[in-house]
Amino acid sequence: MPIRLFKVSVIVFLFICAGCHRKNPEIHSAAGYEKDSTQLESVRPSFITCLGTLVIPSADIVLITPPSQGLLKAISFPSGSYVKKGQVLATIENIEFLKMQQEYLEAKSDFFYYGEDLKRQGGLAIENATSVKKMQQAQRDYQTSEIRFRSMEKQLAFIGFNPDSLDADHLSSHIVIRAPVSGYIDDIAVHAGNHIAVGETILILVRKYDPVVQFELPEAYYAQLKTGNQLDFFFPGDSLVVYTARVTFINKQSDPGKHLIKAWAAPVKSASRLIPGVQVSLRLPLSAPAGSN
Repeated sequence: MPIRLFKVSVIVFLFICAGCHRKNPEIHSAAGYEKDSTQLESVRPSFITCLGTLVIPSADIVLITPPSQGLLKAISFPSGSYVKKGQVLATIENIEFLKMQQEYLEAKSDFFYYGEDLKRQGGLAIENATSVKKMQQAQRDYQTSEIRFRSMEKQLAFIGFNPDSLDADHLSSHIVIRAPVSGYIDDIAVHAGNHIAVGETILILVRKYDPVVQFELPEAYYAQLKTGNQLDFFFPGDSLVVYTARVTFINKQSDPGKHLIKAWAAPVKSASRLIPGVQVSLRLPLSAPAGSN
């Protein structure tokens, strides 16, 4: 009887163990779950959305600065005006301009005087009526006067004077600043009556108002961002009107603080609604990273 009872107990125990093994499959499936989660983490989006701003390309912005310090006497045009290349934009007054013109005319007079003296000494040398020392002195005086004359000539031309038109009866304490290109006066930084320094911006001139889209992306997407990529953009709150642009330039350096890459895209077609300073929403398809399958 005890032996029979022992056999029955063993059979029941084995049956229970087999049943527990069938009802507990988690150990077998754990590796498969880890594999699926790894695959999900490697998936990258095919496009990214972000905000951008319409800006004027830096190549179309011209800063008008004075070549010399002085008092800003007048601004010739109001803000928003269209000006042609060569037109007078501003007038500057400085008493030092008179001194420069005086020095130029004196240098010019010396240059012609020593030039004639060199010719005279050369003629005397041919006739053996002058010494070699006097001839050498005449050459040195002529060369020195030419250097001074040419230097003053360049300085006056640099600040806007025409040296060929200067004479003792037409000296001026004013210079004019002319438009280097045709365009629109976007902003007047300094107004008439103020003293300005060399290199200080007086006006901002814009060649044309054809804005581009400036935007920033996380640096993780740098390898997928390519010049020539097409993107769509629209005004927030008006997604029915969609514009197309192409990436024209990507900054090669990431912002170390924000970890963002700055890029620019040019609209395929111009539109009157595209004005500088306006914020837009972007939808940018991303290229596959290099080396990916």
